[in-house]
Amino acid sequence: MDQQPPPSVQTPTPNTAPAQTPVPPPPPGNQPVQPPPPTSPTNSAPMEMPTKNRRKFLIIGIILLIVIAIGAAAYFLFMNKPAPVVKTNKPAVVQSPPTPTPDPTATWETYTNTIEGFSFKYPPGTKKNGEGAISSGKQVLGQSVEMQYNDIDLSVSVQKTLQPVKQGTESATINGVVWSLEYQPKPTNNCQGMGLGPCTSSLQYRSEQNGKLVSFYFTNTSDRQWAEQIVSTFQFVSISHPATPSINQPSASSTAQPVQ
Repeated sequence: MDQQPPPSVQTPTPNTAPAQTPVPPPPPGNQPVQPPPPTSPTNSAPMEMPTKNRRKFLIIGIILLIVIAIGAAAYFLFMNKPAPVVKTNKPAVVQSPPTPTPDPTATWETYTNTIEGFSFKYPPGTKKNGEGAISSGKQVLGQSVEMQYNDIDLSVSVQKTLQPVKQGTESATINGVVWSLEYQPKPTNNCQGMGLGPCTSSLQYRSEQNGKLVSFYFTNTSDRQWAEQIVSTFQFVSISHPATPSINQPSASSTAQPVQ
């Protein structure tokens, strides 16, 4: 009898493939069973986001910040915008020309002295008491005229200036000319026969013009407004041929009463 060699026992090598999972027997009915999907080894380490995705989200965030900043700025400007000015059509204002102030001396008469070359106005109803030359010895200094209006006496003189004009207690500017003004009230005691001067009030205006002394002397009045209306009409006139001073006769159609 022939001897059979003993079966050889193969020892698995380390590099052999792992044993496969046994397949369970098919269920009854002879239906094929799908093998279970191969299992993949689980990786517990977190997956890193790709660099392109991070850059994309960064750009989107920057754009959102810019949009928010622009919106905030627009809202701030809108809230601080001044309210619109509503223009209303106002009717044009027609300015009427100023009403001229009436001249209270428009109807007065005019006295003109052609020797010294001056003139002034006086109210109707004024009487001329006299006029003549002002002299010192044989030297003629100027001209004067005496007038009376009701109880008021007026003396007007124009003469050469021999000394500085005596300054009064006050001054008044009339038509751009400065006049020295002095007012003396009526004495309260009995001055007649006592050498105290006239028992009347006096108002005198003096001014140096064209190298001559001009004087308006009023008595029995304290109405400066009326007196200065007469003084305001004084002016120098040109002299063509020296002649006798003339005075216009007062008109009976107009009157002017001073305030006593």
